[in-house]
Amino acid sequence: MKRFLILALFLIIAPSLPAQQTKSPQIVSLFREVVARPSQSTVRVKVAGKDAALGTIVSADGWILTKHSELKVGKITCTLPDGEDLDAELAGFDVPFDLAMLKVDAKNLTPVVWSDSKVSRVGHWVASPGTGQDPVAIGVL
Repeated sequence: MKRFLILALFLIIAPSLPAQQTKSPQIVSLFREVVARPSQSTVRVKVAGKDAALGTIVSADGWILTKHSELKVGKITCTLPDGEDLDAELAGFDVPFDLAMLKVDAKNLTPVVWSDSKVSRVGHWVASPGTGQDPVAIGVL
């Protein structure tokens, strides 16, 4: 119920805000609860020691889905939500969909909980989780 109240409040306030103010700390804070759980399934992917992309933990035993085009030449590592850095192996990729599957040697990770995409409709608000408490992006379908 609380999520719906937050979303309703945002829907009332957002249309009256100029576009450049939608990244205000007050608006971003409204989405913290929404991204809290998926943030525990988000990792930072690094290539050659530099941030390259975010990844999503898809299984507790270390499978991570990320963006293939960002994986340039170099050693791939993943920074887990607890801050631990692990070496990652590129297990496979799909160029047309720009997806890559990485494998890290870990157990008991928190996999993402998928939801039915048919529930989302044009005009619904979405928030992208990051590795911190704030969403990395907020938008509308």
